[in-house]
Amino acid sequence: MAPTPGARTREDGCTLDVLDRGPIHAPHIDGRAPFTRIAGVPGVSAQTVARRYRRLRTDAGLRVVGLTDPHQAARTQWLGG
Repeated sequence: MAPTPGARTREDGCTLDVLDRGPIHAPHIDGRAPFTRIAGVPGVSAQTVARRYRRLRTDAGLRVVGLTDPHQAARTQWLGG
């Protein structure tokens, strides 16, 4: 089977295409963006984006973690080790 145009293959053999990159990139822009808005960019259904997101979480280990921006909150960020 021919690769999807624009697809990239990771070292572990997992191929990421434009539909996979949407749920990965969207939280950087808006951490609360619903699948319906993410789906509008490539013009697919929200169900397709949700299915891709679940696959990325299960197979590729995708994790979305929310952190506050200390500069916007006028606070200092302390990280312990």
